[in-house]
Amino acid sequence: MSRELVFEMVRKENAPHLPSRLNCSFLFTKIEDAHVGMQAFSGGFVLGHRIYSAELVEPDAPSHIADFNLIGLPQGTEFLQPMILRARRYWAGQDIQVPEFLTTSAIRILDVIEGDPSGFMPLPTPAV
Repeated sequence: MSRELVFEMVRKENAPHLPSRLNCSFLFTKIEDAHVGMQAFSGGFVLGHRIYSAELVEPDAPSHIADFNLIGLPQGTEFLQPMILRARRYWAGQDIQVPEFLTTSAIRILDVIEGDPSGFMPLPTPAV
């Protein structure tokens, strides 16, 4: 939680027009990057995972692309200063190795592209 508070503080100071990590959806644009994200959040133990194909409901909603690798916790005993530096790079969109896409748009799940699809049923696209 402290990481997210640091990232939010830096966003408000440096990029208030970008979507808050506290109120957005996170996506990866490539399957390989989704695997990196799953490994990071599962501690390397991934069982029964799914990767979905999705689209933005509101393509013009605020969004940002940043490096997923920057959200990891720093090594060593120092926390605050390294996290502030990482957050600044994250919100600046610098040196992106694993692109993480943040958006305030709702997400429409289209299909399961990896993992067990049983029980998955996409919602119909509403008529406009």
